[in-house]
Amino acid sequence: DFGPGVGDMVIHAFARCGIRRTALTAEHMQDARMATNLMLSQWSNLLPLLWKVELGSVSLVQGDTTLTLASDVLLILDAYLTTTSGSTSTDRIMFPISRTDYAAFPDKTQQGTPTVFWFNRQIIPQVKLWQVPDASSTYSFKYYYVRQVQDANLTGGQNPQVPYRFFDALAAGLAARLAEMYAPD
Repeated sequence: DFGPGVGDMVIHAFARCGIRRTALTAEHMQDARMATNLMLSQWSNLLPLLWKVELGSVSLVQGDTTLTLASDVLLILDAYLTTTSGSTSTDRIMFPISRTDYAAFPDKTQQGTPTVFWFNRQIIPQVKLWQVPDASSTYSFKYYYVRQVQDANLTGGQNPQVPYRFFDALAAGLAARLAEMYAPD
């Protein structure tokens, strides 16, 4: 049942730096919150955080070239197209392509069964499909994606969105970041 809150992790990280809890100020806590969130952001960029993988689904509309995804979608790992015609549904893997490959298609509005996608990693991520969905069937774009980790807050006893096996890595990484500011020796 061990599940320390973010505040407990912060106090422990400062203790690893030689700063006791009685010496902590509001400034220490603000710096620790920022350091924690920056570290979680860095982890998201270094590798897929497999505990944050979820399945998304978007119903496709004939002629739509662009799907807008939620802003917490960091990376699409796998995608497939579910085609429903009558009472029969089939799934087919879709392959990612680069921006350059997508740009090379002469007619980006050509309708048919979508076969490939380009994941445009913007602040609000988008998926560009090729071919664009036609009216011959009902299509759904289904994708496994890595979702952004929830921001770490020190108030309210919030638990960090990391699995049990990452608690020590979180405490050690946070201590290292805080030591750069408060215990550089």
